[in-house]
Amino acid sequence: MGLDTKPLVDALQAFQAAGGLWAELERDTAKVGQKISAATIGRTAASKTTARAETWEILHRARPDFIPRPPWIDPYFPKKYLGCENDPSWVKARAEWEAENLSQTKVPLIAYVSAGEPFQWTDGGYGAGEGFEMIDYPLGVPPVLGRNLYAVRIRGKSMFPYLKDGAILFVKPESREYIRHGDYVIWKDKDYNAWVKMVWFTKDKIIFKSMNPDYPDITEDPGDVILMERVIAIRF
Repeated sequence: MGLDTKPLVDALQAFQAAGGLWAELERDTAKVGQKISAATIGRTAASKTTARAETWEILHRARPDFIPRPPWIDPYFPKKYLGCENDPSWVKARAEWEAENLSQTKVPLIAYVSAGEPFQWTDGGYGAGEGFEMIDYPLGVPPVLGRNLYAVRIRGKSMFPYLKDGAILFVKPESREYIRHGDYVIWKDKDYNAWVKMVWFTKDKIIFKSMNPDYPDITEDPGDVILMERVIAIRF
């Protein structure tokens, strides 16, 4: 069975419908070190050529805000390609990785984060797996997601009534490239103020949305967002 490229084609057509140019995508792919020509992208969008797996991966890395993650990529296991379960070296590597990473039963609570007014936040100098309090691993979260998972507690009301003051957020570190429209995120601005918001991406801006109408949304240039990590579970 061949590669099902319909999700990629649909995404490219949506990109074009939103006013995006193939030349823009060509420049974006060049920035990640593997340029795909505008002509190739246009043929792919028109289903006039069958996209290669590599093409899809490069486009996703270049514009994750528009191009969905290829379904065969595992974002959490270091050897990313699925479908290689019969490769002995892969099986061994996977077993070793699972033995090291799937035994987490506690998560470090390392800080408070604002859902209202900004404030200075750091991780308190805690190393991976450490915090001022250890709390139970979140129910329903696959253990494969748990490597170096950390938790923060909300202060403030800008996300009320969806996220209340005191709720605990479980956060996946180094997850920026996997964040999508509508995700809850922990983020820091260039002044090291920390917040929790819902995120939305435009062509050249990141919008951090408050759920409480008494608090304004925040719009930032991507370069001014020094940290953005995905919330994968919430304990109310």
